[in-house]
Amino acid sequence: MNPTNLGIGLPTGPLGLFTQQTDVGAVRHPGACTYDAASQTYTISGAGANIWNDHDDFHFVWKQLTGNFIVTMQAEFAGQGVNAHRKLGWMVRSSLAADSPNVSTGIHGDGLTSLQFRRTPGAQTEEIRAPITHADVIQLERRGDT
Repeated sequence: MNPTNLGIGLPTGPLGLFTQQTDVGAVRHPGACTYDAASQTYTISGAGANIWNDHDDFHFVWKQLTGNFIVTMQAEFAGQGVNAHRKLGWMVRSSLAADSPNVSTGIHGDGLTSLQFRRTPGAQTEEIRAPITHADVIQLERRGDT
């Protein structure tokens, strides 16, 4: 991830580029995030059920941004997961409410790479699947309100 794309300089805090971490929705155990500045690596754990349907249950590491931006990362799951629906990637949310409108791009535990979005509070999540699986680079761009 190139921190200058976010216009915030090099990561220096305990969460790197991010300023907050929050459990969204109902989770079995509190999530956590650590950042290793030397390797520029984030380790994030969470115990929510999913980010899908009409609400989300997950651990969210975030920074509030305004205006246009492009965020890019190289990503991979640590270890063998047992859940095909575990996810990693970028997300933009209207709020921290479990049923918030959002858009995310990410990789699933089974290799699916997709763009997912919820248009209005409590609406069903929609999905556009990428033609590739197990992507190792994820990018999300916002221009204006799109």
